[in-house]
Amino acid sequence: MKKYILSCTLILCSIFVIAQEEEKVEHDSILDAAPWGSEFFTFPISFAPAIPYQGYEEAVFPPGWSNEESPEFWSYVFAWKIDAATPLTTEDFETNLSLYFDGLMDIQNRKNGSTILATTAAITRDDTIESIQEYTGTLYLYEGRYTNKMMTLYTLAEQYYYKKEKQTTVIFRFSPASFDADIWKSLKGVTLHNDNCD
Repeated sequence: MKKYILSCTLILCSIFVIAQEEEKVEHDSILDAAPWGSEFFTFPISFAPAIPYQGYEEAVFPPGWSNEESPEFWSYVFAWKIDAATPLTTEDFETNLSLYFDGLMDIQNRKNGSTILATTAAITRDDTIESIQEYTGTLYLYEGRYTNKMMTLYTLAEQYYYKKEKQTTVIFRFSPASFDADIWKSLKGVTLHNDNCD
């Protein structure tokens, strides 16, 4: 009986260790953003599982990201490196960014008043420079972490599509500050990691 209990205990411990290792899956950096902090998410993303991609995200944050008094407040960059048979469209961006931020702000569980609205996104395709497509847009969303108010985020995006690999990498830059604010110099300074530039 003791051997049986010991065996079961060892099996359960092994399962726990394996599960922990799976949660700590590491990805290669998509972005060069030192010394900013970074986080990785694997698709399907837990807070936005309806986004239909396979791949991962890297998000990077300046030091003042969470400080309402800072010019860096809510200004950050994330990149998606995902499988894609064709480049993503503006409609793809609008739909999936809305799902992303609604999930991030847990809109479904917060709808208790008329001031909380679902995210709306408006993205426009700008230039195409060689294989790089550029986009400009705005998102109107509920900011539920610090202010509990509706907020406009301005966004610039770049899409790098790799036809042979059937993959795309999209860099999104966000800030509530207008495009002429100094923070955009820092946001535009975040670039693709060298390994992602081929």
